[in-house]
Amino acid sequence: MSATPVFKGAAVPELNFEQFGIGAGDLNKPLDASAFGLCDVQVAKPEDPVSKAFANWQKLKGCVVGLPSVVMRRDEQKGTQVMDALEYMRRGSPVAKYKTSNTWKSGKVWPLDCRMFELSHCGKFIQFYSKKEVLQTITISKIADIVPGQKSAEFTKRPWPEMNGLSFSICYMDDEAKPQVFDAVCVTQKDYDVWLHTLKQLKGKTGPLPFVELTTPIYENLKFRATLTNEERWFGGKKSDPEARRAKAENLVAQCEKLHASKHLAGHAYKAVASHKMEEIKKQIVLCEQNLGWEKLAIASELSVQATAQSQALELKLRCLRKEIRNAPASASTDCF
Repeated sequence: MSATPVFKGAAVPELNFEQFGIGAGDLNKPLDASAFGLCDVQVAKPEDPVSKAFANWQKLKGCVVGLPSVVMRRDEQKGTQVMDALEYMRRGSPVAKYKTSNTWKSGKVWPLDCRMFELSHCGKFIQFYSKKEVLQTITISKIADIVPGQKSAEFTKRPWPEMNGLSFSICYMDDEAKPQVFDAVCVTQKDYDVWLHTLKQLKGKTGPLPFVELTTPIYENLKFRATLTNEERWFGGKKSDPEARRAKAENLVAQCEKLHASKHLAGHAYKAVASHKMEEIKKQIVLCEQNLGWEKLAIASELSVQATAQSQALELKLRCLRKEIRNAPASASTDCF
């Protein structure tokens, strides 16, 4: 295994995140790749004028249907694949902003607040929409560190052990030069691996991003690992069972289709990505319905969680895009999303 590269970016000032429960000992620790199954990272030279990932994305913006795969090659014998990490991040992943009320034991059909977490085209920001439909950003160059697990004050106030392996905290400076922490919970191991490991490499980086090749397991080949325990799948009765979540995902993806067909989004570059994501969600919904029997409940539950997370994040993204375009002046550009 080759050494993980460290990029030289803008100097990040000494920051104090103790008010968020993150001590100095938690910052800038090297990641243990074996903890989440990553094998290796290869990057192009940081001084490359235009990264391959950005070039691919520029081509993608002109696509009408279909998307190129983010998996560049596979080694079936080793059970590994090489991914275009930045391309994956630009297409977005459902990531929940953690709050102490957002756990499965709340008894809600869906307690998480998932947003479409994306790397911006220029590679300078992480961007996502809030519940109030406001675009929020975290500047890559102002990220001090990425802390895996649940070590912040918000996490320790009410730990969520089952999701510990899918959680991390982003420690960064906001636009007013004040330290902030964003506590994130992913829904799939793939999202967690890509975002955590790649952001660890990009933190504090300025200028054009390099092309990042991320070697990961072939996730489809991994042994199934349930996010929820048996008790949590049924906690709160019928209101929180897999069928209730499946139905919620079905309603959300129907709303996504209506937004996708909106005249305001006609010709928008994001439609190709949204179409791809809706197809994935529909497949998850169908598979969930086919596995609702008791002996396959764990599979149905996991599929319902993934479908709901994806559809919730996508619906919010499309709704906010439509609102922005509807309210924008006729001359405004919609190239960035």
